[in-house]
Amino acid sequence: MYSLNGGTFQVSGTFNNLAGTTYTITVQDANLCTANVPATIVEPAAISIAGAPVPASCPDVPDGSITLTITGGTQPYNMIWSDGVITPGRQNIAGGTYSVVVTDNNGCAASLDVVVGITASDKCIEIPTIITPNNDGVNDTWQIKNIDLFPNAEVFVFTRWGKLIFHSKNLAANPWNGTFEGTLLPTDSYHYVLHLNDGSKTQIGCDKYNQIIITIFRIRYEVSKNYIAGDFLSLCFGTAFSQQVPMYSQYIMNGFLINHHSRAVMAILLLILRLESSGLE
Repeated sequence: MYSLNGGTFQVSGTFNNLAGTTYTITVQDANLCTANVPATIVEPAAISIAGAPVPASCPDVPDGSITLTITGGTQPYNMIWSDGVITPGRQNIAGGTYSVVVTDNNGCAASLDVVVGITASDKCIEIPTIITPNNDGVNDTWQIKNIDLFPNAEVFVFTRWGKLIFHSKNLAANPWNGTFEGTLLPTDSYHYVLHLNDGSKTQIGCDKYNQIIITIFRIRYEVSKNYIAGDFLSLCFGTAFSQQVPMYSQYIMNGFLINHHSRAVMAILLLILRLESSGLE
């Protein structure tokens, strides 16, 4: 007969559903003689998951990763991530929160949330060179992509003569719409100074530095006349204009003028305007 920790004797020497600890088994023979035998049940440690994330470089660049370290439980482990992936680690992922559930061979499970951050270097931002504020919903404002990653960023926009016409410490919420004190600015090139205020180098958009500048276009193309009609609020260059001024057609792409050649092309456009106004069409 067998008894566990002084309990009732039973015929079988098997005791089930026991937790990990040390027990005393009492063995009794037919003469009622007894002997105590210590028995220790060792259970595996609880499953522990540690995640080591590598941040992504930019919000829209999937170059982050997660390495998992799993201890405890009983191998083999099975895992499933919140997006259905079943690999132990993750590669080439964007920034965000990733959840994983790990289950061991005994059905014991543990979960973990891993946050993949974003390094947010100055290489993440994309500064547009053209705005066309004509209220058509395309390029109406000067919006720097990913500028929201830099909450302390500050930007200044100047005319080519150095007059300050726009300043913002929250460009993500207050993009420039090509105006100054409520007045529409003319077609021209404008220059900016951008301080991300994160320790990186100040970015300057100015011809002197051979870097990108901002160009506002407010010219409308009349297809019916095959030449420029005037200084209006939209830009609509097409095939007819390319045929009208073939030597500059290589500078026209998807309805926009390539910025680095904008002054030369604008000179041609202004000449056509003068011809029109003088009646020499």
